[in-house]
Amino acid sequence: MGLFDSVYADCPHCGASVEFQTKADEDPYMRRYTLADAPDHMVRDILNKPHHCKSCDGWFALLDQRYPITPPRPSPICAKVRSPDSAGGQESGFKWWPHDRRFTVDDLEWPTPDTPARLG
Repeated sequence: MGLFDSVYADCPHCGASVEFQTKADEDPYMRRYTLADAPDHMVRDILNKPHHCKSCDGWFALLDQRYPITPPRPSPICAKVRSPDSAGGQESGFKWWPHDRRFTVDDLEWPTPDTPARLG
């Protein structure tokens, strides 16, 4: 198991705090941040990566309409994501997005007119 830092965001389905892990820092060391205080490079690293909320069994992703254009500061929103048919890790209680399935705008529950056509 390697070292990483954590950024926590509130699930848009139930409000529970969900951990996003990142190794974007040059020297990750189990630091914990919220979206408000996380360094920019860490926030950029966790954008457009669907996560599962164990509290409500919902899926969501952090989106920034300006990404991948380098913004002065990302402004992600938590967007609801449809459950994949074959999420990994079912037996352990933890779930992750299938590695062989690209996350697209079609995976969003309610895409908006300003949602980018291609994420990530």
